[in-house]
Amino acid sequence: MKNIIKTISLVLGLSLLGLAGPAMAGDYVFAVSEQSPIASISKADLKKVLIGQVSHWPGTSTGVELVLLPQSSGEMQWLAKEFFGMPASAYLRVLIERVFQGKIARPLTVSMVTEAKRNLSGSVGGIAVLSKKDIGDGVKALALK
Repeated sequence: MKNIIKTISLVLGLSLLGLAGPAMAGDYVFAVSEQSPIASISKADLKKVLIGQVSHWPGTSTGVELVLLPQSSGEMQWLAKEFFGMPASAYLRVLIERVFQGKIARPLTVSMVTEAKRNLSGSVGGIAVLSKKDIGDGVKALALK
């Protein structure tokens, strides 16, 4: 239990990158459905969404659905390393622990970007990390405030 608390504390204590405009660094963006009521979000609120501290998008009744590509994908590696400062395996352990503790719903795992886009375009509450080139066809980039 102490390890779980330490891991969660580490994640919560990490500061976010100083990203501006669309939530991106390099080739990646945070993507949501074009029908999502969320067009922008603060860095602090996005961090809470990504570690399951909140179950609904801030200021709405829309539930959050985290869509994750494989641990070895560039998208997952970027999310974990650049946004949280840890390996993808550590970020996934935090999420798994929170699922088993009943604190968050199980994220949707997909094996391909096309699956992620299909799930995002059909879910107003979904969020995933995608390459900038994958934006469009029902998916938009989420901007950071």
